[in-house]
Amino acid sequence: MIQPHPRTRPSVLGGAARARRGRAPAGGARAGVLLLLAAAPALAAGPDENGRPACPAGAIRIAPGSSIQEAVERAGEGARFCIGAGLHRMQIVTPRNAQSFVGEPGAVLDGSRRIESFTRSGRFWVAGGQPAPFDVRGSCLAGRPCTRRAGLFLDGAPLRQVERREEMGPDTFLFDPLAGTIVLAQDPAGHVVETARAAFAFSGRAADVRIAGLVIEKYNSAAQYGAVQAAAGRGWQITHTEARHNSGAGIVLGPGATLSDSVVHHNGQLGVGGVGDGLSLLRSRIFANNTHGYDPDWEAGGVKMAQARTVVMRGNHVHENHGPGLWCDIDCERVLFEDNRVEGNDGPGIFYEISRMATIRGNRLVRNGAGPRAWVWGAEIQVAASADVEVVGNDLTVAPGGHGVILVDQGRPRARGGYYETRGNTVHDNVTTFDAIGRSGGTSDVPAGRPQAGIIEAGGNRFDRNTYRYRSGSEPLFLWGPQMSFAGFRQAGQEAGGQIRLIGPEGP
Repeated sequence: MIQPHPRTRPSVLGGAARARRGRAPAGGARAGVLLLLAAAPALAAGPDENGRPACPAGAIRIAPGSSIQEAVERAGEGARFCIGAGLHRMQIVTPRNAQSFVGEPGAVLDGSRRIESFTRSGRFWVAGGQPAPFDVRGSCLAGRPCTRRAGLFLDGAPLRQVERREEMGPDTFLFDPLAGTIVLAQDPAGHVVETARAAFAFSGRAADVRIAGLVIEKYNSAAQYGAVQAAAGRGWQITHTEARHNSGAGIVLGPGATLSDSVVHHNGQLGVGGVGDGLSLLRSRIFANNTHGYDPDWEAGGVKMAQARTVVMRGNHVHENHGPGLWCDIDCERVLFEDNRVEGNDGPGIFYEISRMATIRGNRLVRNGAGPRAWVWGAEIQVAASADVEVVGNDLTVAPGGHGVILVDQGRPRARGGYYETRGNTVHDNVTTFDAIGRSGGTSDVPAGRPQAGIIEAGGNRFDRNTYRYRSGSEPLFLWGPQMSFAGFRQAGQEAGGQIRLIGPEGP
């Protein structure tokens, strides 16, 4: 896992957050500050060499220590704001329609609050008065107290939450929501200790909100909610933004929203979520999410869209998330996964589940399914109980014991009656390279005599013109119902134009 430097806290987008000392504390806006804002609109400048937008001409500049929300209410719909360089602590913003928020380089929205007082208790240090989370949801991996939603930071670096004092070390903390205490195993004297506190940086029902050039960190967002929570809005445009170290999701998109050219990493449950029609995720880097240890079978990892239609996920780099990489679930339709690089995620690389009508095209997938494997799960591309999906032109590298493209049916019922069907899926013109023995194909987890028992074989699913590359002694296996060889796969009516190719230890 990639970890930020514990002292300087650099932004992945470039530049570094300013030192904590000497910053004005956030709180209610001062009258003098508001007068300064009114008198000093931001000057316009062009985008920098990385395409990061600059504050627009006439934007209202908001300096660290003043209230963004008060400026929002005074300015009204369509206003443009320039968020000044520096730390904006505990800001909670509900935008109005068509407002824009553009950060100067080094502008950081930080949802944490400093803990100033600890008491020694044996070999531990204890801070009281810590509120319990108001929203507890989700399922945790064994030994991970993820639903005790808490984030703690020592000199800007995140600490890992544990369940018991016996597990504590210098890089851990314990939160007891009943007692309202946070416990450390090292003396906090001389260090900056912060706890994630504010629930959202941006949220609300406004339309056409624009957010650009900000670092958004350390918000105590709930599971399935983002530090930027745009699900109830429409048409939000978020670009050149970094969301990191938030307790739930980093960013959750709503209808018509676009997230582009951004970095979302080290969030507690999920990197990016989304729901609604017309979503786009473009040219962004999503990595190392699910730091709090949520169970990916519940929901965790890199990106998860749900009940989403007309979706584009293109040109993203999605890697090392503790769960699936790119995932669309529950009645998704017309979804395009294109030109993404997806690698080293614990779960499936691209996961399309109980949905229909998708194109998975031109992606590079490398050694996903890195977590514990069960049955056929954790494939590079996993199409589960879904119909009318085209998988074409992808390049896959499969780790030992892993899976390439897998179609799987589970006989899952629809809420409105009937079943989700793994039907009408086509897998063609892909190249799969196996590091060692692995599998591709389709199978069902439905017993004989049940609905969907033969849907893989009888449902119009087709593999053709794919190339499977393997090394000596590691010829891959195939599934078409039962497990079989490549010759058996062809005899079952698949891969009439496909080929299996032996390669040397250093390539073809």
